Order: sequence, then C-alpha cells, then structure tokens
Amino acid sequence: MPPEITEAQVRAALQTRPPEMAIDADLDVVAVMRAGRRLHRTRVATLGGLALTGIVAVALLATSVLGGPTRTSGTTPADQQDTPPLSAADRHAALVTWADCLRSAEIPGVSVIGPTEGSDQIDYRDTNGTPLPKTFRDANGEWGSATEACAQKVPALLPELEDQWGDLHSGPAREAGELAAYNKCLADHDLGSADTTDTAAAAAAGCVYSPYDPDAAKVLQCPDGQHQSGLHGIYDHGPWVPTIQAAGQAWLDRQQDSDEFSRTILDPDDQGKHSILHALSRDGRTTAVVYLLTNTYKGWRLQGENLCE
Repeated sequence: MPPEITEAQVRAALQTRPPEMAIDADLDVVAVMRAGRRLHRTRVATLGGLALTGIVAVALLATSVLGGPTRTSGTTPADQQDTPPLSAADRHAALVTWADCLRSAEIPGVSVIGPTEGSDQIDYRDTNGTPLPKTFRDANGEWGSATEACAQKVPALLPELEDQWGDLHSGPAREAGELAAYNKCLADHDLGSADTTDTAAAAAAGCVYSPYDPDAAKVLQCPDGQHQSGLHGIYDHGPWVPTIQAAGQAWLDRQQDSDEFSRTILDPDDQGKHSILHALSRDGRTTAVVYLLTNTYKGWRLQGENLCE
C-alpha cells in the first residue's frame, strides 16, 4: 500500500521543460547510471514508487514505455533552426565527449564504438553486435540514465541526440540535478540538507523540490499555453470515502473553478490498483491526474495531483 504524502515529501512546480540543461558538467555519470539500474523505466501505477536519496516519493503513472520509430546505429544531424550549427571540429569533439561518457558508464552488454579520426560515426551495439533500438532506453534503465547524464555534458548536441534517443531531459539525471539545486538553495539559507530540513521551512525560504513527471506529460492533454504543474501532494487529504467515485467527487468539490472539470474516471491503465483517476475537462480532455490512497477497510482518500496550469 503506498505511503501517505506528508510535508516532508515531494512538492512539484515545474511548468515547462528547460531549453538548456544547466547541470554541472562534472555530473557523476556512474552514480546516475547506478540509480537507473534501480529504476525500472516502465512506470508503475502508484504514488511514492521512486525513492530518490531516501527522501522523495514520486507519483508514477502506469503508462507504456516510450515508443516511436526504431533507430539503430549512427548519429545524424537534426534540424537545428533555433541554434547556430556547430563547426565540424566542435561537433566531432562533442561526439567524442558523448561517446567517452557513455563508455565510462560501463553498462554490461553494451558497446559504444567511435567516433574515430575523420569520422563522426558512432555505433551502439549489444552483446550480439545488434544495433541498439531507440526503445532500449526504456528496457534498460542503466542505458537510459547514462544517455540522460551524458547528454548534459554536450548540450549543443541535444537536438540530434534526442532525435535518435528520445527525451533526454526528464530522467534520473534531471532528477539528480533538481535535487542538487534544492540542496544548494537550502544551504544558501543555512537550512541544512534535504535529509534534515522540514519542507514547510524550506518553502518559506523559497526552496522547493520540483521534479517533472514525464509520464504525466504522456497523459495530460493541456490546452495551448498550459503545462503540467508537476506532482503536488494533497496534505489535507480529507476523510476516507467508501467508493472511488466518491473520492473523485471529493476532489472535484475542492476545485476553485467548478466549471473547469466535468468528471473523473478511473485511469484506463490502472491495472487493478484503483489508485489513479483522470479528471476530464468539459470538452473531454484529460487535464488533471489524481492519485488516491487505498485501504481495504477504510476505502479511498486523496493523496496527490498533477494538473494543467
């Protein structure tokens, strides 16, 4: 049974994905990769499924893993209209940094070959010599984490790397960076660290841990100009109610704009856990995800939410 969210746990406020990843170039890739080893990248339908440094519970939606067309070996330029193109020499140097970073992760069963002098070609292969598909990031958490961490060392390559491997902003590497920023804010205000500081005191000082939930992004159908708020714990859980429908109505009753949402439905991919609801707008779009506590004897109670805003 998922634990209740308290004020000592997650808050979220990210509304957009950052255009650049401003994380220290000395990010410990191996440590991030090891975190990925513990993270099965297919999300499970529970709140508090991922523990980050022992203090943060994150709501994870039960959605399918990243899909898209299969990519194999080779790195190719992407359309980079928003940023000036790299010189050939700078691009080659960045590709070397990227490949060397991946090799330093020493992921079992994976080889990264290239680039070589005079060639920017990089081959990513498994133990059978088969090129790694794009979906390998989801099947192998270590590889997924390593690609996210290593991409932050070469931000100029990000458009083409994401064209090949998918979203590289929002995995364990990003989570580690956000937690580091939170700890720095606490230190700047002489509040200790995330392990020891009450989040109410942290929030009063303007320090908020704000993870982005890529799985909620797959579900939410936000109107133009809106983005997910990120996971918010519902600290005033309200009473236990006997049915999941009553829990959904309790959430609707709490909304300031009663016309914004029409109803709640059970997450179609709930897989029998009965702990996640989708809140629908008047035109039928999913514009909020609601997480519930469940108890065999007590029923249902509100736990967390992630809304378009």
